[in-house]
Amino acid sequence: MLSTFLDAFLFPGLLYALVWTVGLFWFFRKFMAPLHKRVGPYYNGPHGSYQTLFDLSKLWTKESITPHGVNPYLFSIMPLLAVIVGLLPNAFVPWTPSGPALTSSVSLLVLVVLIGIEPFLFFLTGFGSQNKYSFLGGIRVLTQAISF
Repeated sequence: MLSTFLDAFLFPGLLYALVWTVGLFWFFRKFMAPLHKRVGPYYNGPHGSYQTLFDLSKLWTKESITPHGVNPYLFSIMPLLAVIVGLLPNAFVPWTPSGPALTSSVSLLVLVVLIGIEPFLFFLTGFGSQNKYSFLGGIRVLTQAISF
């Protein structure tokens, strides 16, 4: 089971996606800098290639602020659950020649349910913040998903 997981997600899947994402962020910053009349990332690593990693470490060390009057469980759990449910359908896609990491007789049904439940999680995330604008944003995501 572990070797199947490593084959499906780490080699080349997750590792490739992480390297590709860091490279795209670096390229985007280098491309957009002259348009904004800036230099772009230059000092951190060779040609600013470490800037995205430094930004990620800064993001991990930021203080978590919970506003007053929110449901703390919905406010903290729902964004994480939305990301997990958004990434979980990748387990049913055959990334390697040996097949998908998770197989079942109802894999297609589970895949459709996971994709269909995602907008409801965004709606609950907006609802859990007890902010009318976040709530309206959650309703907007839900109606867009239903209409498309």
